[in-house]
Amino acid sequence: MMMYRHALSSALVLLALFFMVGCAATPAPSPVPSAAGHTRMVEQDPKLRITSAEVMELFSQVYGDQVLVKANLDRNERFLLVDTRPLGRYQEGHVPGAIHMTPGEVAAQIDQLPRDRMVIFYCGGLACPLSTQAAKAALEKGLTNVRVWYEGDPGWHQAGGYMISETGYVYHMMTQSDEQNFLLIDSRPSAVHRKAFIPGSASIPIQNWDLKKSLLPNDLNTKLIFYCGGHACPHSHNSAKKAKEMGYKWVSVYSAGEPEWKRDGLPLWGNEPSGVVDVAIELPTAPGGLPRTISGADFTKLMKESPNEVAILDVRSAGEFAAGHLPGAVNIPDDQFHANYEQLVKKVPTGKRVIIHCVTGIRAGGVYHAIATRGGYDNPKGIQYLDASMFVNSDGTFEIN
Repeated sequence: MMMYRHALSSALVLLALFFMVGCAATPAPSPVPSAAGHTRMVEQDPKLRITSAEVMELFSQVYGDQVLVKANLDRNERFLLVDTRPLGRYQEGHVPGAIHMTPGEVAAQIDQLPRDRMVIFYCGGLACPLSTQAAKAALEKGLTNVRVWYEGDPGWHQAGGYMISETGYVYHMMTQSDEQNFLLIDSRPSAVHRKAFIPGSASIPIQNWDLKKSLLPNDLNTKLIFYCGGHACPHSHNSAKKAKEMGYKWVSVYSAGEPEWKRDGLPLWGNEPSGVVDVAIELPTAPGGLPRTISGADFTKLMKESPNEVAILDVRSAGEFAAGHLPGAVNIPDDQFHANYEQLVKKVPTGKRVIIHCVTGIRAGGVYHAIATRGGYDNPKGIQYLDASMFVNSDGTFEIN
């Protein structure tokens, strides 16, 4: 109870902060909105200017088609985005990978900024002076590889980008949802959503996007925030991209998702918080007689002691696979697998014990269930899926949480 009160108190402090800085309206289509308290365009320095098109190109060069989950963002060694707006605005929605530093913090904490990467300052658009002030402070403190993205977050929106929101802002929107043109969406599978979800959130699983996207509001100015299973989960990011493609103007991802909401002691709805006990049912199993799942500890032990006896089926996206995968793994992205089951099930390895994995176990479990129920696959050695969160490094090593 004390933890809940502390978290709730922290969230209310953040709520007060939002009211101090003002709640952002839906971005206008023009790339030249007025920043709060400013109506005159700032003077641009051609030597420092970087355009939205150039920022988008940097993202393309560094990330390619990788999902912008935290692990991929943290590997960026080429540039660093610095959001110079007030903290409330940053928590409302910032460009993926951006850190927060006001101009005063830049001057006082210059050692926190890298000297081996391009540092790009941005704020609320062409009328906002904060990014210019921050860049000036950085230059005066000896930083040389500095750029100012004058178009800032309005330019990012207009270029088709989605934002990252923090817990405090999501809490604020949920408590004010009756007064806001806003919807929070859970991108996890329906079965996971039923267990525990953020109060008031709608369930639109990424796996059923085409079937359930009609549940989204007709008003394209509605603020949409997607969430799933935490910083490693790609579903909310993929949902946000699809929403932007549909024409929604303000789209964000609550990257920390349900795990941080729960960790901060904020309330959850669903079967588990309500004490509902699921009726035990016998789930289908795939050929081979192995248990449906393998734990993280058992998987680590297996890969250490008998790696040659195991075949790995990686069902992440092609971009995630390219960024780092286990040696010898076969990649069949889960969306392609479900859409072309009869053809792709023939490519699932046989002759060895097969382990299916993704990032959190959700996609792997879906592929396993399809094999167990739709058939067309036989393997006396057995097949199961990794029921744990795993991150694969670029050198093929892995970390399990």
